[in-house]
Amino acid sequence: MDLFLVLFCVASLHWSLSIICFPDKEDESGPIILHLDSLGLHSSRSVFENIKSYLIKERNYLSKECASSDVPIADRIWKSLSSTIETVIMKVPQQKNEYDCGLFVLYFIRRFMEEAPDRLKKKNLAMFSKKWFKPEEASSLRAKIHKLLVAELHSSVKPDGINESSPSSAGDAIECNETAKDSSSSSAGAATECDETAKDSSIKDGITSCDSLMIE
Repeated sequence: MDLFLVLFCVASLHWSLSIICFPDKEDESGPIILHLDSLGLHSSRSVFENIKSYLIKERNYLSKECASSDVPIADRIWKSLSSTIETVIMKVPQQKNEYDCGLFVLYFIRRFMEEAPDRLKKKNLAMFSKKWFKPEEASSLRAKIHKLLVAELHSSVKPDGINESSPSSAGDAIECNETAKDSSSSSAGAATECDETAKDSSIKDGITSCDSLMIE
């Protein structure tokens, strides 16, 4: 089982983050559910209740499908999971506007995965606070993500403007080119006749200005 389960909480046009931290099988403590909200807008109580309900249902399902030895949590904790889950509302840096919540969620994940121990315990939570990082660090992700997306777009397009992922082959291009040439040759007479007719019409009707518009 993974050490952490990351969940995105989306409601009221706002994003927050929840992280489930699973204990070692040797530990006598249950999972810890963390809630990180850069605006304090979401109800942590509702978030915790929903996640607890999910974990208990998952426990009931796995108890029927898996042997107890396959479950990565101590048997005693597993059997009394509903009473051993701990919840913590994390005090985290707050955004300074109404639209950076998604960036803060991404930055929370990045910093948490970089700094949290493999098996996070309640005593480790002191390392996270409202001074964990400067809010500007999370907000700066917008420019970094934009730069990465532009670089990815440029790398996927060849100098001649053909997308690298295009399924067309050189053979298809040659065949298409030859077809275009044949079509052009066969219709040259008709095109010339049409062009002469158009010229006569534009002179007679006094709409010569259309030619200049077409050229522009």
